[in-house]
Amino acid sequence: MPSLFFTLREKITVKDRSERVGIGEIEVAESSDGDIELDRVDVCPEVTAGDAAFEDLADPIDQRMVKNANLLRALQMPGPMKVFAVQQRDELRMLQEIVPGEIDQALHRFGRIDRLKRQCRLSAADVGIGPLQYGKKQGLLAPEVVIEERLVHAGPSGDLVYPGTAEAVGRELRGRGCQDGDTRAAGVSGPVGQFPDRLGGHCGYITKRLVIRQLMEIRIQSVTFAGQLARTRIPFRFGRVTVTEAPLVTARVEVSDGRTATTGHSADLAVPKWFEKDPHTTAGQDMRMLFASAERAGRAFEGCEGTPFQIWCAAYADCTNLVDGFGFALVERAMLDAVCRNAGVSFRAALERELFGFDPGVLLPETAGLRSPALLAPDPPSHVLLRHTVGGLDPLKSDEVPIELRGDDGHPVALEEDIRRFDLRAFKLKLGGDPDADLPRLTAIARTVAEHAKPRSLFTLDANEQYPNLGELANLLERLATDPDGRILLDGLAYIEQPLPREQSFDPASEDDVRAISETAPLLIDEADSSIDAFSRALAIGYRGVSVKNCKGVFRALANRALCIVRGGGAFQTSEDLTNLPVLSLQQDLTTLAALGLPHSERNGHHFFPGLDNVPAPEAEAALAAQPDLYEYQGERIVLKIRQGRLSVDCQHTTGYGCSSPISWSARTPLEHLAKELPE
Repeated sequence: MPSLFFTLREKITVKDRSERVGIGEIEVAESSDGDIELDRVDVCPEVTAGDAAFEDLADPIDQRMVKNANLLRALQMPGPMKVFAVQQRDELRMLQEIVPGEIDQALHRFGRIDRLKRQCRLSAADVGIGPLQYGKKQGLLAPEVVIEERLVHAGPSGDLVYPGTAEAVGRELRGRGCQDGDTRAAGVSGPVGQFPDRLGGHCGYITKRLVIRQLMEIRIQSVTFAGQLARTRIPFRFGRVTVTEAPLVTARVEVSDGRTATTGHSADLAVPKWFEKDPHTTAGQDMRMLFASAERAGRAFEGCEGTPFQIWCAAYADCTNLVDGFGFALVERAMLDAVCRNAGVSFRAALERELFGFDPGVLLPETAGLRSPALLAPDPPSHVLLRHTVGGLDPLKSDEVPIELRGDDGHPVALEEDIRRFDLRAFKLKLGGDPDADLPRLTAIARTVAEHAKPRSLFTLDANEQYPNLGELANLLERLATDPDGRILLDGLAYIEQPLPREQSFDPASEDDVRAISETAPLLIDEADSSIDAFSRALAIGYRGVSVKNCKGVFRALANRALCIVRGGGAFQTSEDLTNLPVLSLQQDLTTLAALGLPHSERNGHHFFPGLDNVPAPEAEAALAAQPDLYEYQGERIVLKIRQGRLSVDCQHTTGYGCSSPISWSARTPLEHLAKELPE
């Protein structure tokens, strides 16, 4: 029997043929032990002509109100609370029907509401109710009814609520004349209806909005990891290292809701020299550190119980830096995937219904009161503009491509080839930290784009912590402004990403420079976004943006979204993740940015890694069958389907977290064995 948590805000009227009495707002709030309690009753008399239920439109208007000067009527105000308690029990049949009677579910065995105790508690309201009850009729006017239900099963066919609850609420609404009693939707609304009063006669019932919030409780049964080496088609310059292969790590999380065990997955490329830029470690050592991060996260999550957000909060206490964050984000996404699959809903639908129990105010107190539905883009995009990354060593012209980079797959290598093939309109340009070297490189890129791309292309700059101070960056921008090609770039420049080393990013002494540069282009943090409050600290000294990367965490991205809403003033999020590869990593990242409504995204993994070659062939075929909007055949290879520089994000609608196609676990190698294949 799942526990029920109700938050009801309602107006009640009690009526006979000669009087109506209105009371203020009643709130039935969540309690720690799961019992239903009346938290408060506002009993100040008020004019209720507009709020009274329209039982009899013939009643004179002066019978629809309580006159403030009428003390005798004011004395009647405690009574309706008792009537309301009886209506909870009798009219809504809450005990008999809304609370299913299953007592064998392990997750709630000791936390369930004792039905007899609740019956007795509500029955206590019967005392003294007679003077109001006999010969009178009760009506319930509900501008908004919100039912928060802690569920252990979502029911068949993707029902929003536990089937017993859905049926009971639906029957009650339909019986009361509401047009829509279907509780599969997040909101149920209906006009004024007539329903039979149990004491005889009829009274009116208005439901403007019924919201059933589903808070799923789970237990993390197991967390395991495996992977395979993903090989590049051309060398991939990443920070201080050149990569020709990197491990693609997959997480598998099994959750139980007390009835059903469900498995979820996630994946990320473990690239060196981003999470940690220690020049004294090798690429192999960095990859093994990321493996260790995953294993630590698995131990922190395994065995935890509660809502997904409660579990994450408890586990994330052990996450102290970006390297740790890699593993914790992997487990988090696999957990969310399992929860969505268990409920039979998409990631967006889970947020709309508050399935995860996410509360940004727990992480950032100034966002208290915002709930996950308010964080979603009202009109989710169907496509996202692909922002092509141009590294410091990437060839710009076809005749610049050395023979060793010219493969036999017909895939573009030079920037001008990518523009022609994919009709690119947006570009992310890497900076090296030296204005004298960056200036000619940027102007050459701007010329190439102007020659081959559509007018008014979008540009962003990424320094990857390379600039020692903001004075040098300001010098670069000033020199670009005096160059004809540089002005093309500045005219389309949206923002500049992570100019300073992460440890210098929040230095108050840099505030004047941050704000001065932001007059040309706002600054955002990426590598410096290593803690829950990082974005808040960055905003305080003039930064405006923060990157969204699934490898940094989904709940953290949602919390930063809440901060953007609360702060306003041009605070924004961007999608930045060069190394997302199909299938899991790419589709989950696309699903996140679609939920947040981000219009463009750094998306360049396909340039270095050949199509879907790095996942087992059956998975590639299944992905193509499930998402023909996102993949297509090019010759004998399945590749990304890019049209007009855009990618489809229809994967956001699939059941689960962005990916419904099957995952072949047996085709992957356990991390302890994969670690032996890495370079030293």
